[in-house]
Amino acid sequence: MIFHFDDATFISLGGQFTASMLALFAVVTGNSSIDGTIIAAQIADNGEVHNAEFTGGLRGVLTAVTPEPVGVLLMGSGMICVAGRMMWKRRIGPVTRINA
Repeated sequence: MIFHFDDATFISLGGQFTASMLALFAVVTGNSSIDGTIIAAQIADNGEVHNAEFTGGLRGVLTAVTPEPVGVLLMGSGMICVAGRMMWKRRIGPVTRINA
């Protein structure tokens, strides 16, 4: 379980806390045992801390990013143009100018 305190500036823990906490702007204090991950501005707790990482899932979050077909097509056509230009230069050889 993740607790997200987005507006909190001060959090006091009174007992054992078994979860993950995200409080970017808060000062977390207490005298309790913590089993989880805490991300905060400052932590001043006198109890034991055990890192138990979050193993659940989040709804609505993308897990894998797939490339867009248009981007792949654009990159492929660019590579074909570069290869064609290199072949064309190799075919005609060096160009010499004749001044008449």
